[in-house]
Amino acid sequence: MDPCGVCNLRCPLCPAGTSKLRPGRGEMPFEMFKAIADKLPKPKLMALYNWGEPFLNPHIFEMIRYAKGKSARVRIDTNFSFVKPDDFFYSIIETGLDFLVVSLDGASQETYSKYRIGGDFGLVTENIKKLLRFDKEAGRVAP
Repeated sequence: MDPCGVCNLRCPLCPAGTSKLRPGRGEMPFEMFKAIADKLPKPKLMALYNWGEPFLNPHIFEMIRYAKGKSARVRIDTNFSFVKPDDFFYSIIETGLDFLVVSLDGASQETYSKYRIGGDFGLVTENIKKLLRFDKEAGRVAP
């Protein structure tokens, strides 16, 4: 399910980044997510991403919790190139998100920005470090 059809980056091969998605593809309301999720008999995995940046949806943590409540494993793919307060990262951990794939295409700002247009390599790496630190503090990652 695609919780958000908009993105904060402008990647050249992505319909969201190039604005080629049809108009009106914004954030999925939580009630719509629940209605769709409730129609799935026994989901094993719910992938909450497609063309947009899922963490732009203000209901994403409710969606993760709801999917986890249906005994589904949950995966999110993200560009992770945004400024968020610490409680955002704690919420990722608290929800029990099973898989987080960070699109970090490059080893420096120069190589990264060739595809992730508008992205900040340093911000993404700092966000990863912050999440890992908070996860370790929560006791979920081996030292």
